[in-house]
Amino acid sequence: GEIREYYISFSKITSKRANREFIDISQLLVETELTESRSEANRLIDQGGTVIADEVVDSRMWPREKVQSGTVIKVGKRRFAKAIDTDKKE
Repeated sequence: GEIREYYISFSKITSKRANREFIDISQLLVETELTESRSEANRLIDQGGTVIADEVVDSRMWPREKVQSGTVIKVGKRRFAKAIDTDKKE
């Protein structure tokens, strides 16, 4: 079926560390309704059950450049979502 699209301000879930930008993956998973809570999201991340753009997410803070607008996010075997960055001006 179709993968649901969620419109999210990436800047709101991004933080800077040592001149690099990182996305808070637990917030991303909650915003895309892939998980109900940040604690559930963190548990899934820690278990290696989260995949973004075919790469297993192994950290709760993920490099911003690895999360493009429209990238498919997968949690477990059957949950998918696309996050569209509302900050991006077409």
